[in-house]
Amino acid sequence: MSESAKIPTALRVVAYIHLVMGILCVIQFIVQLFHSAITLSLGILYFPIAYGLFNLRNGWRVCAMVFLWFGLILLPIIFVVGLFGTNVARIPGWVVSVETIPFFLIFLWQYRVLVRPDVRRLFLEPRPGSG
Repeated sequence: MSESAKIPTALRVVAYIHLVMGILCVIQFIVQLFHSAITLSLGILYFPIAYGLFNLRNGWRVCAMVFLWFGLILLPIIFVVGLFGTNVARIPGWVVSVETIPFFLIFLWQYRVLVRPDVRRLFLEPRPGSG
């Protein structure tokens, strides 16, 4: 059985989410080029994270979990800030609060997938040709 055949669907979805996030970061960078407001982002790491998840590299799994931890910590803070009516980037606070809920749930789901015993075991198994 090939490595890709044993990757659970949920883990594939998590990897594809990271791939899409990487693409969105590149698009954001290109848009910023046209507005003379270039910022460097750690979002470029979404590409190797996705690659590492598809290839069952534990270090990239840990990196994905760190990114998710940041989101799981920051999203509730953003939610509370929005509840107090503070505008965030000219968006009404209540809208920002409502928007954080699905993102938080998606981040939480991704984290739960990455720490599932069956998924964790895949990353810790020795692979043929390694070591």
